[in-house]
Amino acid sequence: MTQVLASGGNLRTEANPLAAWLWEEWPAEGPAVAVLEGFSGVGKSWVGREVVRRWSAAAVRAEIPDDGIGLEDLLLDVATRFEDIGDRTMSDREDLDLVAGLKNVLRKGALLVVDDAQLMLDPSTRLPTGDLLNLVRVVGDNNGNGRLLLIVNQAPAEGLWLENARRFVLHSPEPGKALAMLNGLLKDRGVEAEIPESKRMDVVRWLGGNPRAMRALVACLGDEPLERLIEIEPDAWLLRDEAVSPQLIQKLEAYFLTRTLDQLDGNSLLLLEHLSVYRKPFRVDAIERLQRIVPDVPAARESLSSRYLIGMSNGYCSVHPVMRRLARVRLSNNPRRETRAHGAAADHFSRRLHGAPSQTNLTAVGEAFVESRYHLLTVGREVEFEAIASVYRRQLLAHYQDLAKIPVGPSARNQLLSTLQAALLEDDRGYARLRIILARLLLLRGNPGDTRIALRQLTVASRESKDLYCWKTRLELTSVIEGLSSSRSVAEQALTALHQSHHWMVYHWHSSILLTRRQDRDALDWLAKALDDVPIQNLYSIYSLSSFVLTRLHRRAEAVELLLNGHNRLGAGDSNSWRLLEEAAFLAAAVHDLERISRVRVTAFDQERGQALVILCDVLSLQAKRRFHEAAALAEKHSSAALVAQAAFSYLCAGEVSRASGVLAGRSLPQNPASSWIRALTALCAGQADLYVEEMSACLGRQLSPEEMLDSSLWLKVWDRVPDRLEPFPAFYFPRLPAALTGLPGELVRLSESGDAVSAIDVASLQLPSNVDPGNPLEAGAGGGSNAPASISFTVEGDLVMSRDVYNVSGQAGAVGPKASAERNTFNQFVGGMDEGELAQLATELSQLRLTMRESAKSAEEDMAVAEVAQAEVAAAAGDTATVERHLAKAGKWALSTATAIGVALAAAAIKAAIGL
Repeated sequence: MTQVLASGGNLRTEANPLAAWLWEEWPAEGPAVAVLEGFSGVGKSWVGREVVRRWSAAAVRAEIPDDGIGLEDLLLDVATRFEDIGDRTMSDREDLDLVAGLKNVLRKGALLVVDDAQLMLDPSTRLPTGDLLNLVRVVGDNNGNGRLLLIVNQAPAEGLWLENARRFVLHSPEPGKALAMLNGLLKDRGVEAEIPESKRMDVVRWLGGNPRAMRALVACLGDEPLERLIEIEPDAWLLRDEAVSPQLIQKLEAYFLTRTLDQLDGNSLLLLEHLSVYRKPFRVDAIERLQRIVPDVPAARESLSSRYLIGMSNGYCSVHPVMRRLARVRLSNNPRRETRAHGAAADHFSRRLHGAPSQTNLTAVGEAFVESRYHLLTVGREVEFEAIASVYRRQLLAHYQDLAKIPVGPSARNQLLSTLQAALLEDDRGYARLRIILARLLLLRGNPGDTRIALRQLTVASRESKDLYCWKTRLELTSVIEGLSSSRSVAEQALTALHQSHHWMVYHWHSSILLTRRQDRDALDWLAKALDDVPIQNLYSIYSLSSFVLTRLHRRAEAVELLLNGHNRLGAGDSNSWRLLEEAAFLAAAVHDLERISRVRVTAFDQERGQALVILCDVLSLQAKRRFHEAAALAEKHSSAALVAQAAFSYLCAGEVSRASGVLAGRSLPQNPASSWIRALTALCAGQADLYVEEMSACLGRQLSPEEMLDSSLWLKVWDRVPDRLEPFPAFYFPRLPAALTGLPGELVRLSESGDAVSAIDVASLQLPSNVDPGNPLEAGAGGGSNAPASISFTVEGDLVMSRDVYNVSGQAGAVGPKASAERNTFNQFVGGMDEGELAQLATELSQLRLTMRESAKSAEEDMAVAEVAQAEVAAAAGDTATVERHLAKAGKWALSTATAIGVALAAAAIKAAIGL
């Protein structure tokens, strides 16, 4: 049930229904969980502090910092706070099972208030993260004993996780109560004359009665008159009698505080900046210890308190949340002072750690440990932190042993990395999970030497673990650091350690490594073993990769036979056997082996997708005979992705660009380089410059470089590339570019076993078919007509030349050419410009997108798109914007449409930018 209440002075009366329920009725009856929702500044935190003060049993309040916190660190903080009020139920646990400890303290009727709990919600879905969900379950499953109050700035999504919770929505106080509050603030500040009584209700309406915004205004009045403050948003003042948006109130509050910040004397400003580095409320003695830095601490403290910029409660001090952010921005412009501020905070927290007895349980000083770690690592005092962590090494390992995921934010990841690195010794056993997490953190950080350290951690972990990531990454790192002979040994160890159903992965991993080192024969021998070792249901990938290796060894006919044998062995009922036939057809067609195409055709009749495969064989045979019109007309009759692509290609070869465009319009193709390449080629011939740029970017999996933007033959060079690893590259599906398409004297052929096909030709003589209107000088190619080349080329410094027209593009080129629009293109400036918080939110949204896509993926191509989103998610969490863009570009339009459908707006915008939309 959700109840809507007003805040303000009314909260401080016993008659308030929220107050009456929370500290009178809730302890004895009601659900275990309550949620207090409301916009910033309406008084939620005051309610939380007041409930803690009035609770009859043990009660504490914890605040989630802006950069987030994991459940493990939150529980350390909570344990310390309970100990501070004399309850050692959590801190006395020798096994450091703080979940069990929290259950025990709750059984005694304790209360836990978690403020700013919205930071533990997924920003796109407003559903709880795993950490928050686990916390709610701990409380909810505790037989009705103990209470949890979550305070949030945004309403959580409905769901089973809050099925039995009581929810309150707190709004600003009623106008009369708000006016009384404003009068009291003016009197306390001694600025009653600054707002005439006749104008005070107008001010209340202007600020929507928001208590915190009114405090911010009153704090300004001693330095600036009301009229000047009204000038910042005159329209808002004029519309004060209408509904006021929370966003406007927030904007006004931030402006008031900015003006207040500008008016502070140097002494007060120095104290404020040094306190702004604290992520959450801190003990009051932290202020006194700044006397060697701040000339007059008492005067500065009084000045800040009188302006409502710092507050005190139960021995803890807190900085106004908006002012804290403003001061942090100001402090960041003075690196030396910023380092000193973090250093002072680190000393404040680590002093408690250094002063603790040697036998002290970590949980007794949990808050000090978590916060000293943050500040020490921020200023580069890693050695000092490692010395602290070594004291609690065994306790840290026990505390984090069930850790299941890597934190989202770079700062939190760095803190966890340093903690695990300090705690884990080489000979420790039983911590494989933690070693794998440490290795992942090291690889994400990527400092010099991190790769070798990660390999050592994975080597130790693999002695106890069957984790696939552990073995795959150990194999790859070993090949790079120690060489192929060592990686072969690791692969054989993996075959012994992993279940047989995973053996195909090991063979695939090591073969791919060998192929990148041009060790094709060794790769083929290795794969031959797999055909005997791997269960039949896992053989598809082995057959496919083996055929690729055979073609690289000039054994194409054997590759086709292998695929046909693989189909027979898997059986027509296998969901992947039809793919082997499709690959066989393309391998045979590349060398005009009509006999083997015919064999594939006959075999295809037994397949569930037999009709499409039969038509594909007929289309490939017609293409081999240069009968492109017939091939296109036949392929166009079926909706399978392979036939749609071949229909478009055949129409281009027949000179019918409009029909090629029509075939692709509105048709779904797999999200892979080959699909993007045929779309790009069609767009090029159709004179659609913006679409050409978009599809070529998707084909390469990244935005085009300045050099590539200058290269009018990029499409051909991309076609000419054959990767070292098996993937859907353009030349596999379109190995022959006939003279009818290119306008060259002869056919261009690119096979995986042959050398490049482009280096020996004059690209300036290319004459692609075109359907641009010869009567329109902005669209016509150099020669006009249906056989005129589509001319899209790029000049130096981002200029685009299309035919005779030059388009000056500053920086990155977006949508270019006739009728193109650049306003939708943000390119890598979108993701590259994100701050740490935005990247964390993007990672969260990509996680939601990945889960949704994974549930609906029905093809291998869609599985690949899911994998690209997963890679982008990890990169976003690591702050690696370039890698985010590269993988999102490969994820493609299906990912974009899914992101749009489920409402993850930031992820959708990032994908659009990555693919150039």
